[in-house]
Amino acid sequence: MNEELERSAEIAVRDCLGVKAGEQVLIIVDERQRELGPPLYRAARRAGAEALLVEMPSRENHGEEPPPVIAAAMAAADVVFMPTSKSLSHTRARREAGDRGARIASMPMITPEIMARTLSADYRAID
Repeated sequence: MNEELERSAEIAVRDCLGVKAGEQVLIIVDERQRELGPPLYRAARRAGAEALLVEMPSRENHGEEPPPVIAAAMAAADVVFMPTSKSLSHTRARREAGDRGARIASMPMITPEIMARTLSADYRAID
């Protein structure tokens, strides 16, 4: 599974969000999804990005705001990956980051198995 996760993270970073050298990349995980953060972090670093991996307490409900320090980091990032157990898509923090131009991948409820299976596609061939 580790190889599949690493490959999927590489595809997510390179092909899906087009991370470039020097960009600020934030990866937000929660306690339930912590396994997904390190592969994304390593892929972002290989792309030459200044990557930051943060773990927050799992939220009770979809749309619940992240802690203020994470919201501030989102607003400062060029790219944000959010593989969390509850969706952050409809939060003020996500909207503000998007309004500032961040490219954002919301990945609520994703599991290692789902990530390995669905993000391992050759998106260039599909295009």
